Amino acid sequence: RRLGLGRKGAAVLSLIGLCTFVCMTGANPPVCRAGLFSGMALGAVLLERRIRGGTLLLATGVILLLLEPLSLFDLSFQISFLATAGLMALAPRLAKALSFLGRNLSGMAAATLAAQCSVAWFLAYHFNQASPYGLPVNLLVVPLALLATGLGLALLTASLIHPVLGDLLGVPTGWALHALAAVTSAAADLPGAQGWVASPPGWLTALFHLLFGAG
Repeated sequence: RRLGLGRKGAAVLSLIGLCTFVCMTGANPPVCRAGLFSGMALGAVLLERRIRGGTLLLATGVILLLLEPLSLFDLSFQISFLATAGLMALAPRLAKALSFLGRNLSGMAAATLAAQCSVAWFLAYHFNQASPYGLPVNLLVVPLALLATGLGLALLTASLIHPVLGDLLGVPTGWALHALAAVTSAAADLPGAQGWVASPPGWLTALFHLLFGAG
């Protein structure tokens, strides 16, 4: 929209960028889920239809499972959908509760907390892990990851124009990636960073996710 395009023109340009990004990253299950979900949302803009998050998420799951039914048993597929459902169901409410932190920080904290709450039980059941530092560390990691991704895409685009431009953007991109690695390494070295928990019973895990789905 900052380029002066109308709503539909911006949606078309975004779709082109989205398809390029999915192909660049190898089209693994989480990226396909996010890409298809976002693509259908942009399609709704083009068709002047209301965007309904729950309907889009269910449609995305059905389409991906029709293409690859065994994805249902893939842990990355399950975690990806759980985290997205958690973002849609919990993040807006948590953002209101955390509004005293300011708009940007409350939104980031709410999104991180919502995603972690939605997958915490699942991770405990399958991997017996719980991270006590997850929320504060993610508040540092998410902005750095977004910065590194944006700089990386700009670097690739600039390299197509001229190699020197790519070299120039390579410096800040490297800084962002090194900072990201440093934060995660430092967090991993904190005492008790990798908490071990017992697997909750299967019936209790099923009940948790049924209640989560109902909520």
